[in-house]
Amino acid sequence: MVTAHTLTVETPAKELQVARGSNATLRCQFNTDASITAGDFVVWKKINTAYGKGYENRIQFTGNLGSGDISITINEVTMEDNGTYICSVRLRNDPPRQSAVTSLYVLIAPSKPECKIVGTAEYGQTINLTCISHEGSPKPTYSWESFNVQHEPRVLQTTKGEQITLKNISADTSGFYICTSTNIVGKESCNMTVSVVPQKARPTTSVWLGKLDKFTRAQPSPRALTAQSLAQCGMASATHATGSPLCRSLGSCSRANK
Repeated sequence: MVTAHTLTVETPAKELQVARGSNATLRCQFNTDASITAGDFVVWKKINTAYGKGYENRIQFTGNLGSGDISITINEVTMEDNGTYICSVRLRNDPPRQSAVTSLYVLIAPSKPECKIVGTAEYGQTINLTCISHEGSPKPTYSWESFNVQHEPRVLQTTKGEQITLKNISADTSGFYICTSTNIVGKESCNMTVSVVPQKARPTTSVWLGKLDKFTRAQPSPRALTAQSLAQCGMASATHATGSPLCRSLGSCSRANK
Protein backbone atom coordinates (compact mmCIF):
# COMPACT_ATOMS: atom_id res chain seq x y z
CA MET A 1 0.00 0.00 0.00
CA VAL A 2 1.36 3.38 -1.08
CA THR A 3 1.22 6.12 1.52
CA ALA A 4 0.20 9.53 0.23
CA HIS A 5 2.56 12.36 1.08
CA THR A 6 0.66 15.21 2.70
CA LEU A 7 3.48 17.52 3.86
CA THR A 8 3.15 21.10 2.68
CA VAL A 9 5.22 24.19 3.54
CA GLU A 10 4.02 27.72 2.87
CA THR A 11 5.15 31.28 3.52
CA PRO A 12 2.03 33.48 3.85
CA ALA A 13 3.93 36.57 2.65
CA LYS A 14 6.34 36.28 -0.25
CA GLU A 15 7.84 39.66 0.61
CA LEU A 16 8.32 41.54 3.86
CA GLN A 17 9.36 45.20 4.16
CA VAL A 18 10.72 46.41 7.49
CA ALA A 19 12.39 49.67 8.50
CA ARG A 20 16.02 49.42 9.55
CA GLY A 21 16.38 48.86 13.29
CA SER A 22 12.98 47.16 13.62
CA ASN A 23 12.33 43.46 14.21
CA ALA A 24 11.35 41.31 11.24
CA THR A 25 9.27 38.14 11.57
CA LEU A 26 9.59 35.78 8.61
CA ARG A 27 6.51 33.57 8.68
CA CYS A 28 6.42 29.94 7.58
CA GLN A 29 3.82 27.21 8.19
CA PHE A 30 3.85 23.47 7.57
CA ASN A 31 0.99 20.96 7.54
CA THR A 32 1.04 17.15 7.58
CA ASP A 33 -1.13 14.18 8.51
CA ALA A 34 1.93 12.25 9.65
CA SER A 35 3.03 12.03 13.25
CA ILE A 36 6.03 14.11 14.36
CA THR A 37 9.09 12.16 15.53
CA ALA A 38 12.41 13.02 17.13
CA GLY A 39 14.20 12.78 13.79
CA ASP A 40 12.18 15.53 12.12
CA PHE A 41 13.75 18.94 11.60
CA VAL A 42 13.22 22.47 10.28
CA VAL A 43 15.89 24.54 8.52
CA TRP A 44 16.01 28.24 7.63
CA LYS A 45 18.66 29.40 5.13
CA LYS A 46 19.48 32.66 3.43
CA ILE A 47 20.24 32.25 -0.26
CA ASN A 48 23.91 32.85 -1.16
CA THR A 49 24.74 33.80 2.42
CA ALA A 50 25.86 31.79 5.41
CA TYR A 51 24.69 32.74 8.87
CA GLY A 52 27.60 34.41 10.61
CA LYS A 53 28.37 36.28 13.77
CA GLY A 54 26.04 39.04 12.65
CA TYR A 55 23.09 36.76 13.49
CA GLU A 56 24.22 35.65 16.92
CA ASN A 57 21.63 36.51 19.57
CA ARG A 58 19.50 38.21 16.90
CA ILE A 59 17.49 35.34 15.42
CA GLN A 60 15.16 32.84 17.07
CA PHE A 61 12.08 30.70 16.43
CA THR A 62 9.00 32.62 17.55
CA GLY A 63 6.18 30.43 16.16
CA ASN A 64 4.25 27.66 17.83
CA LEU A 65 6.00 24.54 16.54
CA GLY A 66 3.22 22.30 17.89
CA SER A 67 0.74 23.87 15.47
CA GLY A 68 3.15 23.89 12.54
CA ASP A 69 4.20 27.55 12.88
CA ILE A 70 7.96 27.63 12.28
CA SER A 71 8.34 31.41 11.87
CA ILE A 72 11.53 33.15 12.92
CA THR A 73 12.23 36.72 14.06
CA ILE A 74 15.37 38.73 13.28
CA ASN A 75 15.97 41.53 15.78
CA GLU A 76 17.10 45.02 14.80
CA VAL A 77 17.48 44.38 11.09
CA THR A 78 20.28 46.00 9.08
CA MET A 79 20.93 46.39 5.38
CA GLU A 80 22.95 43.15 5.51
CA ASP A 81 19.72 41.27 6.34
CA ASN A 82 18.27 42.07 2.91
CA GLY A 83 17.74 38.92 0.86
CA THR A 84 15.73 35.78 0.17
CA TYR A 85 15.19 33.17 2.88
CA ILE A 86 14.21 29.50 2.50
CA CYS A 87 12.14 27.63 5.05
CA SER A 88 12.52 23.82 4.77
CA VAL A 89 10.85 20.92 6.64
CA ARG A 90 11.83 17.25 6.58
CA LEU A 91 9.62 14.64 8.28
CA ARG A 92 10.72 11.03 8.52
CA ASN A 93 7.12 9.85 8.26
CA ASP A 94 6.20 12.16 5.38
CA PRO A 95 9.05 12.51 2.88
CA PRO A 96 10.37 14.20 0.83
CA ARG A 97 11.56 17.52 2.19
CA GLN A 98 9.39 20.53 1.31
CA SER A 99 10.41 24.20 1.15
CA ALA A 100 9.06 27.73 0.65
CA VAL A 101 10.74 31.09 0.16
CA THR A 102 10.20 34.65 1.36
CA SER A 103 12.15 37.87 0.79
CA LEU A 104 13.13 40.54 3.31
CA TYR A 105 13.60 44.16 2.26
CA VAL A 106 15.10 46.52 4.82
CA LEU A 107 13.85 50.08 4.38
CA ILE A 108 15.85 53.22 5.10
CA ALA A 109 14.65 56.80 4.83
CA PRO A 110 16.76 59.01 2.52
CA SER A 111 19.70 60.75 4.13
CA LYS A 112 19.81 64.53 3.83
CA PRO A 113 20.80 65.11 0.19
CA GLU A 114 24.04 66.79 -0.78
CA CYS A 115 23.39 69.63 -3.20
CA LYS A 116 25.93 71.39 -5.43
CA ILE A 117 26.12 74.07 -8.10
CA VAL A 118 28.36 72.88 -10.93
CA GLY A 119 29.62 75.66 -13.20
CA THR A 120 30.03 79.43 -13.05
CA ALA A 121 26.90 81.45 -12.27
CA GLU A 122 27.56 84.26 -14.76
CA TYR A 123 25.35 85.73 -17.47
CA GLY A 124 25.06 83.50 -20.52
CA GLN A 125 26.62 80.44 -18.89
CA THR A 126 25.19 76.93 -18.35
CA ILE A 127 25.15 75.47 -14.84
CA ASN A 128 24.01 72.16 -13.35
CA LEU A 129 22.32 71.74 -9.98
CA THR A 130 22.93 68.30 -8.46
CA CYS A 131 21.25 66.51 -5.56
CA ILE A 132 21.98 63.07 -4.10
CA SER A 133 21.20 61.15 -0.92
CA HIS A 134 24.02 58.76 -0.08
CA GLU A 135 21.63 56.51 1.84
CA GLY A 136 18.11 55.30 1.21
CA SER A 137 16.30 52.01 0.57
CA PRO A 138 14.51 51.72 -1.73
CA LYS A 139 16.52 54.13 -3.86
CA PRO A 140 15.12 57.66 -3.48
CA THR A 141 13.58 59.72 -6.24
CA TYR A 142 14.29 63.45 -6.57
CA SER A 143 12.01 66.40 -7.28
CA TRP A 144 12.80 70.11 -7.70
CA GLU A 145 11.03 73.39 -7.12
CA SER A 146 12.21 76.98 -7.40
CA PHE A 147 11.38 80.50 -6.16
CA ASN A 148 12.58 83.82 -7.50
CA VAL A 149 14.30 86.47 -5.36
CA GLN A 150 10.84 87.74 -4.32
CA HIS A 151 10.12 84.22 -2.98
CA GLU A 152 7.49 83.65 -5.67
CA PRO A 153 7.20 80.11 -7.11
CA ARG A 154 8.18 79.65 -10.74
CA VAL A 155 8.09 76.89 -13.33
CA LEU A 156 11.16 74.77 -14.07
CA GLN A 157 11.64 72.98 -17.40
CA THR A 158 12.90 69.90 -15.51
CA THR A 159 11.60 68.92 -12.07
CA LYS A 160 12.77 65.28 -11.72
CA GLY A 161 16.13 63.56 -11.34
CA GLU A 162 19.42 63.93 -9.53
CA GLN A 163 20.43 66.85 -11.78
CA ILE A 164 18.79 69.77 -13.54
CA THR A 165 20.47 72.00 -16.13
CA LEU A 166 19.99 75.77 -16.39
CA LYS A 167 21.11 77.20 -19.76
CA ASN A 168 21.92 80.75 -20.86
CA ILE A 169 21.39 81.99 -17.31
CA SER A 170 20.59 85.60 -16.48
CA ALA A 171 19.51 87.73 -13.54
CA ASP A 172 16.06 86.10 -13.84
CA THR A 173 17.67 82.74 -13.02
CA SER A 174 18.72 83.97 -9.58
CA GLY A 175 16.70 82.69 -6.67
CA PHE A 176 16.16 79.63 -4.49
CA TYR A 177 16.16 76.00 -5.58
CA ILE A 178 14.88 73.13 -3.40
CA CYS A 179 15.58 69.43 -4.03
CA THR A 180 13.53 66.79 -2.18
CA SER A 181 14.72 63.18 -1.90
CA THR A 182 11.83 60.74 -1.29
CA ASN A 183 11.11 57.04 -0.79
CA ILE A 184 8.33 55.09 0.93
CA VAL A 185 9.97 55.55 4.34
CA GLY A 186 10.43 59.31 4.36
CA LYS A 187 11.96 62.34 2.68
CA GLU A 188 14.67 64.94 3.12
CA SER A 189 15.43 68.23 1.36
CA CYS A 190 18.29 70.60 0.63
CA ASN A 191 18.19 74.25 -0.46
CA MET A 192 20.45 76.18 -2.84
CA THR A 193 20.71 79.89 -3.55
CA VAL A 194 21.75 80.81 -7.09
CA SER A 195 23.04 84.36 -7.63
CA VAL A 196 23.83 85.12 -11.28
CA VAL A 197 26.33 87.96 -11.84
CA PRO A 198 27.79 89.67 -14.96
CA GLN A 199 30.82 88.03 -16.49
CA LYS A 200 34.12 89.28 -15.13
CA ALA A 201 36.13 91.62 -17.37
CA ARG A 202 38.80 89.75 -19.28
CA PRO A 203 42.33 91.27 -19.54
CA THR A 204 43.14 92.70 -23.02
CA THR A 205 46.38 93.56 -24.91
CA SER A 206 46.71 97.07 -26.44
CA VAL A 207 48.50 97.55 -29.79
CA TRP A 208 49.91 101.04 -30.60
CA LEU A 209 50.36 102.11 -34.21
CA GLY A 210 51.92 105.33 -35.45
CA LYS A 211 54.54 106.89 -37.68
CA LEU A 212 58.15 106.37 -36.71
CA ASP A 213 58.83 110.10 -36.44
CA LYS A 214 56.21 110.36 -33.67
CA PHE A 215 58.14 107.94 -31.45
CA THR A 216 61.72 107.56 -30.30
CA ARG A 217 63.66 106.20 -33.25
CA ALA A 218 65.13 102.79 -32.57
CA GLN A 219 68.85 102.30 -33.15
CA PRO A 220 69.47 100.31 -36.33
CA SER A 221 71.05 96.91 -35.92
CA PRO A 222 74.67 96.40 -37.00
CA ARG A 223 73.45 94.47 -40.01
CA ALA A 224 71.23 97.39 -41.07
CA LEU A 225 74.10 99.88 -40.51
CA THR A 226 76.38 97.78 -42.68
CA ALA A 227 73.83 97.67 -45.48
CA GLN A 228 73.23 101.44 -45.19
CA SER A 229 76.96 102.14 -45.14
CA LEU A 230 77.50 99.97 -48.19
CA ALA A 231 74.76 101.72 -50.06
CA GLN A 232 76.19 105.14 -49.26
CA CYS A 233 79.64 103.97 -50.21
CA GLY A 234 78.37 102.72 -53.52
CA MET A 235 79.35 99.19 -52.56
CA ALA A 236 75.96 97.53 -51.97
CA SER A 237 76.89 94.71 -54.37
CA ALA A 238 80.44 94.23 -53.10
CA THR A 239 81.50 90.95 -51.62
CA HIS A 240 83.56 90.43 -48.52
CA ALA A 241 86.16 87.83 -49.33
CA THR A 242 88.89 88.72 -46.86
CA GLY A 243 86.83 89.03 -43.73
CA SER A 244 87.78 92.74 -43.14
CA PRO A 245 85.01 95.29 -42.51
CA LEU A 246 83.19 96.29 -45.65
CA CYS A 247 82.65 99.78 -44.30
CA ARG A 248 83.83 100.82 -40.86
CA SER A 249 81.71 103.96 -40.59
CA LEU A 250 79.71 106.43 -42.66
CA GLY A 251 82.57 108.87 -42.36
CA SER A 252 85.11 106.47 -43.81
CA CYS A 253 83.21 105.53 -46.93
CA SER A 254 85.87 107.05 -49.17
CA ARG A 255 88.33 104.52 -47.74
CA ALA A 256 86.12 101.42 -47.83
CA ASN A 257 87.97 99.89 -50.79
CA LYS A 258 91.41 100.32 -49.36
